[in-house]
Amino acid sequence: MNALASHYQKQDLNGQIKLALDAAISGNKDFDPNIIAAVDQFHIGGLQATNDMLALADFSTQDKILDIGCGIGGPARNIANNSDTQVIGLDLSFDYCHAAEIISGQLNMSEKTGFVQANAVHLPFADNSFNGIWTQHVTMNIEDKSRLFCEFSRILKPAGKLVMYEVTANDDSVESIHYPLPWSIDGGYSFLKDDMHYRGLIQSNQFQISHFENVTITAHNFVSRLLGRLQQNKVQKPNLSLLLGDHYKTMMFNLAEALDRQALSVYQIVAHKSNGAKDNIQN
Repeated sequence: MNALASHYQKQDLNGQIKLALDAAISGNKDFDPNIIAAVDQFHIGGLQATNDMLALADFSTQDKILDIGCGIGGPARNIANNSDTQVIGLDLSFDYCHAAEIISGQLNMSEKTGFVQANAVHLPFADNSFNGIWTQHVTMNIEDKSRLFCEFSRILKPAGKLVMYEVTANDDSVESIHYPLPWSIDGGYSFLKDDMHYRGLIQSNQFQISHFENVTITAHNFVSRLLGRLQQNKVQKPNLSLLLGDHYKTMMFNLAEALDRQALSVYQIVAHKSNGAKDNIQN
């Protein structure tokens, strides 16, 4: 098994999530993103961060969107439900994809969402297949970012949107970051880059930037509030400990500390596939 995929594998994940979802929905089959948002929104800021990115994305009805690093499918379902789009979620973890299918089935979202196990730097799709690409806290696990952004450009249709919500680090702060963190236990498979690196990759792969915003303060406030509830044992269940296991509280402490001293930053990014148009930053 790929070592990165094994980091996200949990014993009987599908069974645990099904039990949690059954308890949460109590027989109500109508879609409600709040039902399991504490588990299936696997990124800083949770459901609110996804909704903020959706507002920036402004996807059109009937768009076809690819959610890369979809986890157990929370953002994919939210995109499909709120934008009336077809969403394919892709993840390296087979367990996550299977769990995503189970949850979508229980929430009557199977017709609008589908899930594929694959590697993001070898996307199993034809050129110009999608109107939008969506990522949230995914690229720090991917070493070959140049290949990744080439794949983004390849599968997006002309004028297609790239919507990203990503964690960055300055080169001089990487060595000072403490692990475990949600994406790495010990620093393995953690390939953090700074915001200028992302800007360069975007611009060199036929994209025009329309939004590039540092939202670290908002991210830090969210993690600090969550950590406070964890320390007081006031966090609702189910929660992300279902996916992150026994290291959950330590991960949140290390994340809050790194964001507080700005060793880590969080960015919202929106860009459009173009033919070499100049950067036009609005934020």
